[in-house]
Amino acid sequence: MVPRRPEYWRLDQYNLICYGSADDPIFKYPEGPAEFWGARMFEFTAPEIRGYYTRDIGQLMYLPTVVVAELGNASRLGSPVPARFTQISNVRRASGGDVLFEYRHVDDTITSEEFFNSGLFSQTGDRIETARTHWAVKEWDLLGWLYNRWKERDALAKPRFFEVGEWPMPKTHDVAIMMPFQPEFDPVYDAIKAACDGAVAIPRRVDEIYRPSKIADDIFTTIVQSRLVICDITGRNPNVLYEAGLAHANNIQVIMIAQSDGDIPFDLRHFRYFTYLNNGEGLRKLQAKLERAICECLRE
Repeated sequence: MVPRRPEYWRLDQYNLICYGSADDPIFKYPEGPAEFWGARMFEFTAPEIRGYYTRDIGQLMYLPTVVVAELGNASRLGSPVPARFTQISNVRRASGGDVLFEYRHVDDTITSEEFFNSGLFSQTGDRIETARTHWAVKEWDLLGWLYNRWKERDALAKPRFFEVGEWPMPKTHDVAIMMPFQPEFDPVYDAIKAACDGAVAIPRRVDEIYRPSKIADDIFTTIVQSRLVICDITGRNPNVLYEAGLAHANNIQVIMIAQSDGDIPFDLRHFRYFTYLNNGEGLRKLQAKLERAICECLRE
């Protein structure tokens, strides 16, 4: 039974929106407005479900959504046809009968082939759906399928070169600080910690971990358990550059700092970085910049 006013995503239904071409703008932009051909609404949909959502099309926003493209384009493209797991909102009819809505993609790593060939889809309708532009509402556990897929993906992504426990690892602090350990950098470290305090963020530096373990494992876990990494690459310190790469590879935001623009390698200059003077006034300015940047990054 379809509830009159669902206030959260249903777990037993989902929108299947199939566009005719993988070149459609909805596959190119992570969010924005979209429209769909009104004449193809609710094809391959059970009659009782079709009737409910036809009477109140705005209720479609309460269903999880997968956006796919017709597989007939696969041979032309010569590559996998994209698909998106998506959240939609503000679903309404235009004056001409087409459907307008807002969307925001949640996951862009799936493909139309993967979805259409999954057990999920094989239970829901005739294979002609793979070659026809349409919008259907299906009764099946889309979220369960996605959860199991994400779980398998995370398991496959478990690091090979570092010893870790559970994976993915929980975020235990806000900011990891990666920098040379020489005494001349102690005032810089104090400025970074003060910036974290001002941003109400929990910092950690790897040399503050007191346990019998490999230093490389400690560095890796400190990075992946952080929401943000600050790297002082003054002098193009190779260890800190490596640590910045680990953070980027694990989709963790990085703020680089250095005492000279020349310390920032060309390939990294399009990322956020600050230069500073290692004196009282210079470190006060660095602290202020970092505090603002930390607040901004942790809000994202």
